[in-house]
Amino acid sequence: MTEENNLHEILSNYLHKLESLHETLPSLMMMAQFSRQLANAKKGKFLQENGELIDESDDKKKYSLKIEHQRLAGRLDKKVTKAKTAFDILPGKFLVSFVSEYDAFLGELVKSIFRIKPELLDGSERSISLSDLKQIGSVEAAYEHILEKEVESLLRKSHAEQFEWLEKNLICH
Repeated sequence: MTEENNLHEILSNYLHKLESLHETLPSLMMMAQFSRQLANAKKGKFLQENGELIDESDDKKKYSLKIEHQRLAGRLDKKVTKAKTAFDILPGKFLVSFVSEYDAFLGELVKSIFRIKPELLDGSERSISLSDLKQIGSVEAAYEHILEKEVESLLRKSHAEQFEWLEKNLICH
């Protein structure tokens, strides 16, 4: 496979993953909302059946429970809290997934760019000791080692610095 075809495959895979995440989030949010509503309904039903309403204001109800019902009420309350937490954190977890997929995409893209334009690595200030070179075994393996280190270094930078690197190294002046 040519590196140009590889670039197309890298981009296609990345877009597929982004679209998959994008299409999945609404369904998962609906499931999380349903789980939250179900937990609230179970808790409400339990309190109505086993508690005595002592105060009601602003859509909040307070119940008094007999000691034998307090343990189960506590467990139901924990389920409500967990369902709410899951609902609240799910969008953020997806954002992390989007960023993680971007980082993986950029790493694969830059590796492919280095293979298309190996002269970009010629300016690398990375060095390999003689003992490491002996251990690596070949110039090709040393090249791959340096390529991996350069990609790793780029991925540690901010996204703005990554875009600056892409601009500097890919746009012909």
